[in-house]
Amino acid sequence: MPYVKKIFCIQFSLDLISGAFLVLSSWTIFATTGSLLLTGLYVSLGFVPSLIANLYIGAIVDRRDSKRMIQIAIIVITIALFNMLISFQLDSIYMLFLSHMLLQLGGSIFRPSVQVYMTQLFEHERLPYLFTKSASISIFGGVIGSFIASQLVDYSNLSVLLLMLFSVAITFTISYTLPNTIQVKTKIHTTIHQDLKDGFRYIKTNSLFWKLFVILGSGQVITHCTTGFLAAFTYETFANNAAVYGYLQIILTVGGISIGLCSKQFLTKLNRIFSHTAFLLLSLALILCVFSKSHLIIGISLFLIGLLTTWIRSHFQAVQQMHTAAGFNGKMASFRMIINQGSVVCISPLLGVIASIMGMNFIFLLLAIISMASYLLIRNMYSINSESLR
Repeated sequence: MPYVKKIFCIQFSLDLISGAFLVLSSWTIFATTGSLLLTGLYVSLGFVPSLIANLYIGAIVDRRDSKRMIQIAIIVITIALFNMLISFQLDSIYMLFLSHMLLQLGGSIFRPSVQVYMTQLFEHERLPYLFTKSASISIFGGVIGSFIASQLVDYSNLSVLLLMLFSVAITFTISYTLPNTIQVKTKIHTTIHQDLKDGFRYIKTNSLFWKLFVILGSGQVITHCTTGFLAAFTYETFANNAAVYGYLQIILTVGGISIGLCSKQFLTKLNRIFSHTAFLLLSLALILCVFSKSHLIIGISLFLIGLLTTWIRSHFQAVQQMHTAAGFNGKMASFRMIINQGSVVCISPLLGVIASIMGMNFIFLLLAIISMASYLLIRNMYSINSESLR
């Protein structure tokens, strides 16, 4: 399985970059401005270009060579890192906004591309297991990136950036050693806009996807808002302490790693339990962050948030892939990301405004309400049997 290891290595490197980037940029913005509103806008506006582009990315991925699309994504991320270097040289936090937009755009190209690539390269029945493992590898990369950046952010921004540039260079080199997938060479008679219409018709005739999108969108909002506002939460709860922020960020992401380290048999049992309790447990963990000032309780809560949001996203993403017909994988992945990122774009600024008026703790209270509302609105989705993921 050498090709699997290469794909996992690419995912690990890109998520290492993403984790380090988020710690470095969000801490820089909040430490420089002290503005919760700017922090919320930073999380939100970063998704705007990719939100628009996602309408077309899925259709393009379905029509083009998925390996080449992976390489294009890496190039876009490289441009984002060089733009961050320029922002540090010019001492402009607003250049970081552009860097975040480019980074998210690169991720929006990479995710459907690598999913389609794996679908083309491996047997269909192996995909759910591979997706779960790839999620664990990706989160582990984020942990390493977050830890390194949190330890260096108080000393040298440039050293963190050089690490990210080194990682992206290795990633681009590995991408050239990936095999080409076997694709049926057929002449394309439809336009991208026609492909998009076909995708919307496909969703319209399969109501299951809308319910999946709601579940995944809720998990995405809670994940990104918890990560994006964690610096401000640490700043307000534990004073100006970058080390504590880094450790809390690591605890959050380690929770996600633990899912991927489970055996296949244990994961199957866990799927049955979480199918009925995931959002309820997630709400409890978020509420504990509202009222507790204890390092231990907040650490346990963040661990549960990382574990549960990762399970929600990986489990139901696998369900989506298993129920998607051939030729629609890229479009469905992009439509899912439109819902995910659109939810973050709409909700993050609102949370930033509320936090600036009422305090950081209210963000976790609102996220708990979102979690409970999601459970109440889509509880019929928990009837999906985890047997389909075996």
